[in-house]
Amino acid sequence: MRDLEAVLQECERKLEAIHIPFNKNVTVRAGKLNARTWGRYWIYKNMIVLDPVFTDDRMQTFATENVLMHELLHSCNDCISHSGLWKHYAQKVNRTYQYKIKRCSDYKPYMNEELLGEFMQRFKYVARCEGCGTYVTQVRISDFIRNMDQYRCSACKGKFKRIK
Repeated sequence: MRDLEAVLQECERKLEAIHIPFNKNVTVRAGKLNARTWGRYWIYKNMIVLDPVFTDDRMQTFATENVLMHELLHSCNDCISHSGLWKHYAQKVNRTYQYKIKRCSDYKPYMNEELLGEFMQRFKYVARCEGCGTYVTQVRISDFIRNMDQYRCSACKGKFKRIK
C-alpha cells in the first residue's frame, strides 16, 4: 500500500524547488470518485482525493506522482481550470521533472496486467482500439457502445473492438 502523504510531500518539495506557489495546507486521501476521474481537488476542504488504484503498489509510482502533481497545481491561485496559469505551471513542471501532466490523462498503461484486470471490473462496457490498444471504459450504454463501427480512435484512427 503506497503512502499518499509521503508522495504528496515529495511533490510539494518539487514545486517549492521551482518556485510554484501552492496551498501548503492540502491533505490527500484515496476515495471513490466519478468513473471518469482519476483525482479531484476539493477547494473548500483543501483536500485531494485520488482513485484508490494509486495506493496500490502494482501501479507505477510515476503515475501516482503525476496525478497528484496535476491536482496539487489546482491548489495554486487562479488554477481551478485547465487553462492560463494552470497550463503554464503544468508545462514548467513537465519540463523540469519530465512529468506528463495534461488536462486529461490515461493511467491504464502504468498498471500491471493483474491490476488492470481488477480495474476493468468496475466498468460494464470496455472497448479496445485494434490499432494502438487504447481502452475506452464506460459505466452506462452510449452511442459509442451501440454504434462502435462508426467511431475511430483519436490517436491512430483504428477500429474499436468490444471486450466487455
